Amino acid sequence: MQNQANLKCIIPKCGKEYPISSTKIKCECGNLLDVIYKYNLSTNLKEIFYERRNPQGSIFNESGVWRFRELLNFCEIDVEDLE
Repeated sequence: MQNQANLKCIIPKCGKEYPISSTKIKCECGNLLDVIYKYNLSTNLKEIFYERRNPQGSIFNESGVWRFRELLNFCEIDVEDLE
């Protein structure tokens, strides 16, 4: 996933991009960076995220962040063990 996402300045006029592996949280211009994905989210993932709104006992599905864990793969997190 590292090649499928990057960091980009939130100010369109700047638009500077950084590799997703960068530890920067601010652009050289001083504004925040956002994660930009270079692919469209599949319908299957959208359904999974929707179903996880009702966690049914999984602590990982209760968190707003971990509910979308497949999008965090650029951090090399093993999401298989979180089910």
